[in-house]
Amino acid sequence: APYTQTHHNISTSSPLFGVISSGNQAVPPPAAAQTIGERLAKAREVLRKKKKELKARQEQLESARADWRIDMAAAKHNGDSSAIAVLMKIKKEMEAVAHNLNSETKDLLEAVAWLKAQEEGEGKRRAAAALYAGSSQLQLQPRQFADPMSMMGNSDPF
Repeated sequence: APYTQTHHNISTSSPLFGVISSGNQAVPPPAAAQTIGERLAKAREVLRKKKKELKARQEQLESARADWRIDMAAAKHNGDSSAIAVLMKIKKEMEAVAHNLNSETKDLLEAVAWLKAQEEGEGKRRAAAALYAGSSQLQLQPRQFADPMSMMGNSDPF
């Protein structure tokens, strides 16, 4: 059945950030020359790639499920109980794959939300830095307050 080939190509063990770890090797820290903005841009690209990978795996799973439905209908129509038993085992495996994909998708959405918050924070820091840098050019005039006694007119309140 075609769905079994598709099913076996679906990875269930890939980490959320494939570039963060490769086996037991630690990834070196980012170069000091990189700005926070550059590191955030790289993280965004990693998340885009992960999203694309998850989408492809979800499409593979949906294709496998469609093939499974066709094969199950044929097995039931033919009364092939051994094929039905095998297909039920395959269905459980596909459900496990779906659960893993859902979990990875949830992790990805959380990572995207975190990254967005970091990018917004970086934008605010840049705006504040630009404002601060521009403040040396501003010439603030001392504020002049009115004399409260002159506001009362010539009459003495006491």
